[in-house]
Amino acid sequence: MRQALSAVAVVILLGRPWAAGQQVEPGSAVAVFSLGTVAGSPGEVVRVPFSVWSAEEFVGAFFCLRYDHTVLDFVAVDPVFVLPNGEPAYTLGFVREDRCDLGEIGVACDLDKGWLGGGVISSWRSNYTMPAGVETHLADIVFRVRPGAPMAETPLRFEVFRKYGRWLENAICTWDRTIFLGPGEGVGASVLSGGMVRITSWTPLFRRGDANADSTVDLSDSLALLGYLFQGEDGLPCEDAADSNDDGVLEISDAVASLVHLFLGGPELPAPFSECGRDPTVDALSCAAYGACP
Repeated sequence: MRQALSAVAVVILLGRPWAAGQQVEPGSAVAVFSLGTVAGSPGEVVRVPFSVWSAEEFVGAFFCLRYDHTVLDFVAVDPVFVLPNGEPAYTLGFVREDRCDLGEIGVACDLDKGWLGGGVISSWRSNYTMPAGVETHLADIVFRVRPGAPMAETPLRFEVFRKYGRWLENAICTWDRTIFLGPGEGVGASVLSGGMVRITSWTPLFRRGDANADSTVDLSDSLALLGYLFQGEDGLPCEDAADSNDDGVLEISDAVASLVHLFLGGPELPAPFSECGRDPTVDALSCAAYGACP
């Protein structure tokens, strides 16, 4: 099986010689590639989640991304998915260009755009597969926001590129076949959902749900928020931290979201929750001060 997977990796990473969009029978499998939306300020490192949903178990996912290299500087791809034996998934073969060579790339392309190609596989040494029927967070694609980047949104898109005379494409691999995703492949462009990096001015790091900014999410945070909303107590140090459901409005539903998570086994609050970070969504709330993050 390792030999089969190695052969698949070579095909994807080197590219296939036939033209992109040429019909290749994808079988019954359907996959969805998606990138997250994150926020960062100039000079900051941001981590964009790369997730895959597949109708059947798979051993690898290979992607090509296009991004604006005048705004973002690619740093690394960090594996997130952990196998049952405790090993992380493998990332491999990343090909990066901070320009578009119009003699090589067979799509319309601005000269200020960069692209990135590579893959995430389950393991070279085992028969583990990645699960079917659930969205799986495979890796984080790490960029650094360039100093002087404008306050705006910059997209990340899955695309097909021609390099070294071959096509580099988005694909998912099972043990016995490779399914190329995209227009003309019988799956449809809607399965490739791009992401976004929002460039924002500097704001303090915070942890979602920690309304009183004491570094712990507990009952006292819900009490602080309710006191602010209904008893006229002093303003909260970081409104974004008190916005537990991340809908951009401070209301009783935020206290409910925190309490459900704490006492009823409800879902985790939206990021940044497990660790300090900045708000990935744009809203009218502010964070004047939050001293509980390093």
